[in-house]
Amino acid sequence: MSVQCTANSLRALAALPAPSPSRRLARNEFLMPCRPSRTGALVRAADSSPPAAPASSSGAADDKAVIPDDEFTLAKVSFGVIGLGIGGSLLSAFLSVAHAFFASQYAELKPVPCITYSDAFALREKCATPILKQAV
Repeated sequence: MSVQCTANSLRALAALPAPSPSRRLARNEFLMPCRPSRTGALVRAADSSPPAAPASSSGAADDKAVIPDDEFTLAKVSFGVIGLGIGGSLLSAFLSVAHAFFASQYAELKPVPCITYSDAFALREKCATPILKQAV
């Protein structure tokens, strides 16, 4: 429907009185007939039905059997599907590594300063076992 036909229909609809509630209107009652476009081309909706089998010029094509294409081949898989699968798995792996890194950074314990008094240090030297002296 062209813009001109739409404008004509809207003008005609606005000029008509409101219908009474007792009378039901037909679906296309207010649509006005439009002039065909000046180019003469008809505008139609795109056909989304599957293509029909081609008509053969000889009768030999009617005897041929149709072979179904049900098997899987890599040629039928688009690069977008492959890239999405690989990209998704790489993103998942990256997020796992990043999560582990930030979790370890969050849980990291900073060293705590240790205060030792001189009498405790002397006691440690006097009472420590030979193993403790090797450890420290």
